[in-house]
Amino acid sequence: MTSRRSRATAALAAVGIAVAIMGASPAHADSHSEGGTPFQVPVNVNNPCAVFNAPTANPAVTRITYGEPVNLLVDGTVKARIETERGVSRLKFEVDARGTGTGATSGITYRLDARLVVRAATNSTTYFKGDLYLDARLKGDPRTGTGQTPSQKAQDNVTLKFKVSVTYNNGAITPLSLSSSFSLKCSASPWTDQMASKVSGTNTPVGRGFGDVWNKYAWSMKDFNGGLLVGTKNAFFDYNALQNPTPLVQGCEANPALALPAIYKGLACLELFDSGTAGTPTSAAADTRYAEIWRYDYRYKTWSKKVDSTNSQGFRIMQTHDSALYAGSDLGSFVMGINLGSWNGQLAGDARWDFPGVQVMKSTDGKSFAPIASCAVSGPCATTRTQAANSGNTNVSIRSMASFNGKLYVGTFNVAGGELWSYDSTNDTWALVKKFSKTGVTTLAVLNGKLIIGLGGNVDQDYLYQYPGVTPPCAPTAQCIVPTADPTLIPNLPSAVGTLGVLELFTSSKGLFVGLADVAADDANSQAGFQLFLWNGTGDGSNFSTLTTDGFGNSANAYPWSMNEYLGRIYLGTFSEDILGLLPRGSAELFYSDDAVNWQQKALPVSFGLWNYGIRTIEKGTDGNLYFGTASAIIATDFQPAGGDLLAPLTPGAEVWSVKSNTP
Repeated sequence: MTSRRSRATAALAAVGIAVAIMGASPAHADSHSEGGTPFQVPVNVNNPCAVFNAPTANPAVTRITYGEPVNLLVDGTVKARIETERGVSRLKFEVDARGTGTGATSGITYRLDARLVVRAATNSTTYFKGDLYLDARLKGDPRTGTGQTPSQKAQDNVTLKFKVSVTYNNGAITPLSLSSSFSLKCSASPWTDQMASKVSGTNTPVGRGFGDVWNKYAWSMKDFNGGLLVGTKNAFFDYNALQNPTPLVQGCEANPALALPAIYKGLACLELFDSGTAGTPTSAAADTRYAEIWRYDYRYKTWSKKVDSTNSQGFRIMQTHDSALYAGSDLGSFVMGINLGSWNGQLAGDARWDFPGVQVMKSTDGKSFAPIASCAVSGPCATTRTQAANSGNTNVSIRSMASFNGKLYVGTFNVAGGELWSYDSTNDTWALVKKFSKTGVTTLAVLNGKLIIGLGGNVDQDYLYQYPGVTPPCAPTAQCIVPTADPTLIPNLPSAVGTLGVLELFTSSKGLFVGLADVAADDANSQAGFQLFLWNGTGDGSNFSTLTTDGFGNSANAYPWSMNEYLGRIYLGTFSEDILGLLPRGSAELFYSDDAVNWQQKALPVSFGLWNYGIRTIEKGTDGNLYFGTASAIIATDFQPAGGDLLAPLTPGAEVWSVKSNTP
C-alpha cells in the first residue's frame, strides 16, 4: 500500500519481533484434545498502514494522516488436539491470539485478533515440528485517540502475517520452541475494485478505462433495471503534438477567446487546429468522438459495452425518468464553450470545423440506446455546426438533467447562454424554459416541490434559481417557448466572487447542498478551494449555512464533483487541481458526514489509480452497494507497464469502486 508519505504500494518487508514466552506449561493429553500453552508477544511496529483523521483549523473538518508507530502486547495460546474420523486419528492445532496497543501519534487504541485451526502436516499423532501461519487483522477503534481523534477503523487495516513455530512431542508443546515473527501488508477491506470484474462472456477483467486507457472519466453513472450504467469521457491526444505545437496551435493557446483553464487549453487547441480536418474523425492529434456506455450486471457481476459512439466526447449526465434512462452527450474540446464565430480567418484555406451536435440518448432496458430524434428538430440538440455557419449560439453540452413534475428537464452549455429545456416523453415534445445570460445550466435538483437551477460561468451573486415547473402543452414536433413566468433568482445567496459558479446541487435528508467551483480560466483566483453551503429551501436564501470555503482544508480541491446519501451518511467526492502532486493515491479526495456539519476525509483504496484527480460520480445500486466512478487526469498519456497490466497504478483510465457499508 502507499500513502502521501511515499510508502510502498504492496506487501511490506517483514519486521522482526522478539518473543517472550510467559507461563508456558506442558499440555496434558487425552483421547480427544490437548491442553493449551500460553504465550505473550510484545509487538512494536512502525505501522505505515495506519489511517486516522487529524483536526484542522476548521473544528468541523478532519483530514487523513497516514502511518504511525504502534506498540502492541499480544497474548495467545497454542492447543493441540487429536480428532478421529472413520477410524483415522489426526493431529490438529488451534492458535488464538488477542492483543491491544496504542498509536504513538494519534493515541488511537488498536486491537489485534487472530485464530487458526489447522491439521498438522504429519500422519503422526505423537510428534510434530513446524510452523503455523495466521493472518491477524489490526484495527483502530474509532474516536479513541488524543482529543477524540477519529480513526478510519477498517479502511487501511494492517494484516499481520503471524508465524508460530511449534514443537509437539507426546502430548506436550515444548515452551522454549515457541517463536513468532510478523510481516505487514496493508489492505482496504471495505472496497471492491469493479474493474477486476470480467467482461461478459470472457475470463478477462475489464480493466481501467474499460479496456481503453483513453476512457478517462466515469463521467455519468446510474442504477437502472438490474445494473449500473456508466458513461465515459474519451479523450485521445498525441503527446508529441502537445509538446511540439504547430504555429496554429500556439496561436490558439494565446487567443483570449479561448476561455479555458490552462490544463485544458493545449488539448482543446490540438483538436481545433492541428490538421486541416481538425475536429473530424481523421484528426491526427486529438480525437474525442469515441465515448462509450457500459453496463455492470448486478446478478452476473460482469461488464458489457452498450454504446460505442463515434460522435461524442462523452456522456456527461444520466437521469431516470418515466421508466426510462436518458444520457446526454458532450462535444469534445467545447466543454467550456468556444464561440466558433470569433475564430474566423484563423484556419488556412477553406478548412473548417465540422462537429456533430449533442444528443440525448434513451433506453427502456439499459441494454439498448437510441438518440431522441426530436431533440435535434425542436429541442436542445444542435445539428452539425460549421465555422462558417455558426455564430456561437450552439449547445455544445448536455450538462444536467432532472425528472420533475412529470417532465424531463435538460440543462445545456452554450457560449451565448445556457438553456433550460423541458421534455414531455409522452408526446415527444420539447419546450425552451429559459435562456440564461450565464454560459451553463450546470446542475439541477428538486427541493420542496420546485426545480432548483445551478448556473456556471463567471458568476457573482446570480447563480441559483428556482422554478415551479408549470408548462403549457405543446403541439407535437413544435418548438415551444414557455409563456409562463421565468425561473426566479434565489436572493441573498452566499458570496460567489472568483468562482465559475455552481458545480454541484444535491438534495438530501439534511437539505440542499450547493457546491461552488474555485477554478478560474487564468488560474489567478484559484487559491482558496471550493465553497459548500446547505439550504433547507425556505425563506429568501438568507438562511444558508456555510460548511466550507476552503475545500475542506485543501486549496487544490477546486470543486465538489459528486455527492450522494447512503444509509443516512452524506458522501462528497472532489476534483483536485493538484495533478500527481499528492502521490501515490492520486489527488482526488472523499469526505463523509452523518450530520451535514462535521466532515471526515475517507481513505481511498490501496490500489486507487495514481492519475485520479477526481471522484466524478457516486451512485447507489439496488444491489446494496455504493458505487464511485473516478476521473483520471485528462493530460495523462497512454502509459501501460510491461505486460499490459491495466490494473497497474500508473496506468490512466476511469475506475469504478464500491463499498457495501458505512464503515469509517
